[in-house]
Amino acid sequence: MSDGYINFAFGSEKNERTQEIAKKLNKKIDNLLEQFGLSKNEFFYEILPHIIGVYVSSPNMYRTIKEPSNPGVNTSQTIFNFFFRLDLDSFASQKLNNNTTIMLKGDLRFVNEHDSQVNVKDFYLVPSTGKLDYEFYLSCSVGKPVKRNPTGNNLINLDLAKPENVPYIVDRVKFAEFIKKWKKHLEFEKTVTLGTIKSCPVIGKIEFQDVSPLDGSAVNRENHDGYIIKESQGKIFVSTKSPKLNTEKSIHLLSISVDGKNFGDSKEQIIKKARSFARMGLSLLDGR
Repeated sequence: MSDGYINFAFGSEKNERTQEIAKKLNKKIDNLLEQFGLSKNEFFYEILPHIIGVYVSSPNMYRTIKEPSNPGVNTSQTIFNFFFRLDLDSFASQKLNNNTTIMLKGDLRFVNEHDSQVNVKDFYLVPSTGKLDYEFYLSCSVGKPVKRNPTGNNLINLDLAKPENVPYIVDRVKFAEFIKKWKKHLEFEKTVTLGTIKSCPVIGKIEFQDVSPLDGSAVNRENHDGYIIKESQGKIFVSTKSPKLNTEKSIHLLSISVDGKNFGDSKEQIIKKARSFARMGLSLLDGR
């Protein structure tokens, strides 16, 4: 005997956003179930009605309730990001070869204590297994869209957000410690990065050109003499204005001239540091 029912909404709210979600869901359901010779029609009429329970989980560490942005118009509350792995009876399990089931991802939506549902956002095929450590099992049937007026208790309630019901996937203390260490690492990376940033004033023009990369052979050099913009690693970059160019492949080349005095006093120092500078990520500043 089931404990109650769950309403699953697959874009039933007829607005542009939910209709787009429903369209993508229907397409994904068809694509994933094709390997079993099934489609979305079989899912809605031959699988959903045969749910005997769900394994509920949530990756969220903070399951806060989102209040309505416009209380005068929208009175619903939402808790995001829950997963429902379907426990199917033998009839539906056979349709998925008895080793696969379906997982639905959605948000819990509460209008009032009697009106709540799961707004389905995604659809997955997963192995059919027993209850996992981070899951909470509900023995249930499906209300909407299978039944318009289901009987029993609606099992979508605020208690699902409590960790004593749906456990955290990872330990909160360990997770917080990991985040703390990760933030320290990011601060270290930020410090190192800022220490390597060099500011060099631009002299001359900044040129943006379309060029074609070619093999730096003697023939190509002769054919495009006067149109070679840059050479690098055995390649030549030829201006697309070259009359003898017979390829449509091109890339964009940004040429910037900076003052070499920033890289050292000797020619060797300038060349070495300029090459290192050119390999770095570059940003243009407008001087403000």
